[in-house]
Order: sequence, then C-alpha cells, then structure tokens
Amino acid sequence: SENDSISRSYLYLHLSNAFVQSGFVDEAIGYINQSLAYNPENFYSPYVQAYILFARDRDIKQTRTLLLNELEKDSTRLDILQEVAKTYYYDEDYDRAYYYYSKFTSSREEQGLNIYPQEDIKIGVTFEKMGMTEEAAGYIESYAEFCETDQSIYKSASSAVLYAYEGKYDLAVEQLDIFAEQDNIQYWILLFMDKDPVMKPLYDHPGFKDVMNRIEKRFWDNHSKLRSSLESEGLI
Repeated sequence: SENDSISRSYLYLHLSNAFVQSGFVDEAIGYINQSLAYNPENFYSPYVQAYILFARDRDIKQTRTLLLNELEKDSTRLDILQEVAKTYYYDEDYDRAYYYYSKFTSSREEQGLNIYPQEDIKIGVTFEKMGMTEEAAGYIESYAEFCETDQSIYKSASSAVLYAYEGKYDLAVEQLDIFAEQDNIQYWILLFMDKDPVMKPLYDHPGFKDVMNRIEKRFWDNHSKLRSSLESEGLI
C-alpha cells in the first residue's frame, strides 16, 4: 500500500542516516537508495543523500548542486537554506554564503525560531566578512551562549571553534584535547571540522595535527568495534 511504502521509505531514511553518522558510507548509500525507491517524494531523503554522497566523494560542489535542486522545489526549506550557505562558507565564498544566510536568518527571526544555534558562528563570520560588524557580533554572542549552555558531547568541539575565532589558539587545542576523549561522535566532525575557515589558523599550531589524528583514531576504533558487533548480529 501507499502508506506502507511511505513508512518503509522513512525507515530506510533513518537507517541510512544512522549508518553514515557512524562511518558506514556504503551501507548508508544502499539504504538511502531504498528510501527513495519506496517514496521518491520523501521530503528528507534527497537532503540526506546529498551528504551521504559527500561522505563518499568529498565533493562540496556536487553537494551544493544537489541541495540547490531541492531548494528549487521548496524555497522555504530553512534546513536546506542554511546548508547551501554553509557550502559556500566552506569555500570562503562569503558573497554567496551571505545571500543564503541572510534569507535563512530573516526567516528564522520572522518565525521566532531558535533553530541551528550551532551555525551562528558561521553566520557571524560571514556577516563580518561582508562588513556588517554589528550584526556579526550578535551572532557570535549567540554562538558563545550556545557553547556555554551546550550539554552534548560536542561542547568542547564547539568551544574550540569559538576560541579559534577569538585567536585563542592554545585554548582551542585544549578543547580539542578534551573532545578527543569522546566516544560515539558523528562522522561529520571528521569530514568538516578542519574545513572550517575559522580553524585554518590552527593548522600551524604544534598540537593541532596530533589532536585531530587522535580524534580520528578514536572514531575509527569505535567504528571497528561497532562493525564487529553488527557483523556478529548479521546486520551488515
């Protein structure tokens, strides 16, 4: 039935999302393809597929093209608006990043939504690059408040980004040291953290390469344990 197909589509969507977050990219691709096969109109599957393909291909332009295709279908998608902006931000194309971030922030404020606070530093940097210093400061302050109240395992990683922005590079690396002790982080951290322009000054810090290697090693060690468990249960 149609309802059964829709339910199966969302089940495979959730499975694909869970697998890619744990670094199982091939499995994620298989599940997202099944999600779309059961329901090509699934609202979220093409969005998730764009990032699964990024995990495989590491092609940010391809990701952006796929996201823009979805945004053309519905220009009110705030989730996709901020993701498109972010792809330009990573490329340091601040003019285009600002175009999409400004649409996102206007809609977010008009609707009174407190969504994606973790993205406010990227928005602040973009606005700053465009010479909008007062607005930029507001977003940076919002991000600092987010870091202060964050109770997740990503608090130290988020704080590291803030310290890097502030030029406090030793403190940034200290926070990354804390983050390197966290288990079960999402794969996206490995894919995107060192692509953030704010983090670039850390490349020359003597402790940066080592701590990033430790974060990556811990992720893949956990990945290997999970793979063994899933294989023993016949799930992969």
